[in-house]
Amino acid sequence: GTGGNGTGGNGTGGNGAGGTGAGGNGTGGNGAGGNGTGGSGSSGSGLPVPAYGAGTGLKESNFDRAIRDALGGDFDGLSEGDQAAAVATLISFANARLDRAAYDYANDLLNTLELENCPFIYRQYVSDYSREYVSLAAVDKCRRYTKYRMVQKELKVTMSQFVGGSASYVFGIGSDQVEKNNSKNDKMDVACVSQTDESIRGSKSAKYAYIPENYSGKYMYCTCVYIPGTEWAILITPQTDKKIAQLLDRLDLEADGE
Repeated sequence: GTGGNGTGGNGTGGNGAGGTGAGGNGTGGNGAGGNGTGGSGSSGSGLPVPAYGAGTGLKESNFDRAIRDALGGDFDGLSEGDQAAAVATLISFANARLDRAAYDYANDLLNTLELENCPFIYRQYVSDYSREYVSLAAVDKCRRYTKYRMVQKELKVTMSQFVGGSASYVFGIGSDQVEKNNSKNDKMDVACVSQTDESIRGSKSAKYAYIPENYSGKYMYCTCVYIPGTEWAILITPQTDKKIAQLLDRLDLEADGE
């Protein structure tokens, strides 16, 4: 989930979608269980489903109330960013509590994000499930939130900050080298990769660059949550990260009967 460096070091690490989310007890600790089955939402294999159980015993009405209290309205009336945060939070909560009801409800809500072509969702990188990857095209598609714009020319991908600073990062598909701010070089522990994702530009299929979320968190403060049993991932921006923390706190209160 939103592990690694979280969203900029102190983001969704401890109590957010990282430590207790899809990283902690999720598909890592209790992860790819043979007993898990696909959810009621999107089809597709993707990240294996953990062996969810009864968990907290919360119902849809509890999840709806928590969403209203934490995010200020019913799911259908929320902004696209808050809707993405709600789904990511339910997945993180399900993974932490092994709560099947939370997972199933997240999958139901995910259908809304798909139908509305929510910019926060993108295809999981399917060639390596040892870690979670952020799509640089998704960062660009959510530029009004991330403040980063992408320019891709063949195997060279440049991410440039256009609000609040002037940072830039140049990645080479197939290379682990990163050019920072047009001068300094950095190195990732794996190469930048690419994959086709038609969800980025509607029906137009093209290959887009991906980097591991610990590096996207380090460079652009964007991480992700993979949704098990589907092919989807949710981009987590600093704004989304805060909403996830708020909703996780509210879900914990619901689970504890407060």
